[in-house]
Amino acid sequence: MLVKKILLCLCVLSVLAACGGHERKNSHSASMAENGSNKSIVFAFLPGTDNDDAYRQGIELALAEANDKKINIGGRSAHFTLDTATKQQSLHMDRAIGKQHWSVLMGYAGLPEEKSTHIALPVMALGDDAAYVASDSPNSESTPVFHLQPTVVQQGQLLARYLLQQNDVRRVAIISNGQHPLLVSALHDQLQQGGKNTTVYVLDKVHNTQLQQLMAQLQTNVPDLVFYSGDGKSAVRLLRRMQQARLLVPVMLTAEAKTNRFIQQAGDYAQASMAMVPGLALTQIKNNDVFAQAYRQRFEQDPNIAAVYGYDAAWVVITAMKLANSAEPASFLPKLQSLNMATGLLSGPLTFDNRGWRNEAAMTIYQVEDGEWKLADSLTGTPNQKAGTP
Repeated sequence: MLVKKILLCLCVLSVLAACGGHERKNSHSASMAENGSNKSIVFAFLPGTDNDDAYRQGIELALAEANDKKINIGGRSAHFTLDTATKQQSLHMDRAIGKQHWSVLMGYAGLPEEKSTHIALPVMALGDDAAYVASDSPNSESTPVFHLQPTVVQQGQLLARYLLQQNDVRRVAIISNGQHPLLVSALHDQLQQGGKNTTVYVLDKVHNTQLQQLMAQLQTNVPDLVFYSGDGKSAVRLLRRMQQARLLVPVMLTAEAKTNRFIQQAGDYAQASMAMVPGLALTQIKNNDVFAQAYRQRFEQDPNIAAVYGYDAAWVVITAMKLANSAEPASFLPKLQSLNMATGLLSGPLTFDNRGWRNEAAMTIYQVEDGEWKLADSLTGTPNQKAGTP
């Protein structure tokens, strides 16, 4: 069982315890510029995550493969190129789009809301940060954003469904420090609906007084698992205090904590800690060897999972353009919204709901073992569907 297995690791530590609209005025008729006998279709990459290079290289590989296939769009062979937006362009995206020949925005979707409301191009959100920027309202025509990785709400729902299946997890303590409130809310609501005894504790700041009060509360009502929504640095302090209070309870962290730095700072306290990361692990990707070989040949380095999602994101857009026979956003956007790719993507089947959220969501659970993050489990499902829906 999940808890029993982890508690075996935690008991070893008991000795330590004692010591981020308006439509464009001009049309996108320039989005496909004439280039001899070809039509140049430009994708714009928006930097903003720790994996920018991998996402960009994944996109570049997909566009290069599409160029080799000589895909016909609008009656001519398409030539796809990637243009990286500058910091200034990202800050004034509405004006940048009016001056550029872009057909789609790829990458970080954490633009300020007052800026993004003026963006008429489709946005393919990439990265953990982008996954946490998710509106619960239907996708608008002014700023349609599509998420390949699960949004923050879906992450909470997937984790809840996973915990509901664990018979040895009866009581769950959710500790929130103000980060990822939508995730915390989704996790709490789903667990409550599923009949789990769930309590939310709020930490304004992770300092000694609040931690002492929290430890007293947890000792009064000892949970079977703790979920913490904060970053790696504050998670280290929480783990140390829990060990000192002899609360040998499994702890689930967010993707921000899944770093080597967390393991170094936490030391022995990190043992058996878990972290949830949106999306699949690289080792779970079908045809990973073929993709990795092509990636190494082009970039002379091994890919990571970010490169896979960048690669898939580009092919999602190209597929919509092929179906519409156009690179005009107004033409291929409806095809993108109704896309149904049962095959063709490394990350599996894909459809979107009316919010631009991928229906086929996946997450990976990692656990610290012997000083390393190791894959422990994978979560897949369709959280957009209500419970009981076939």
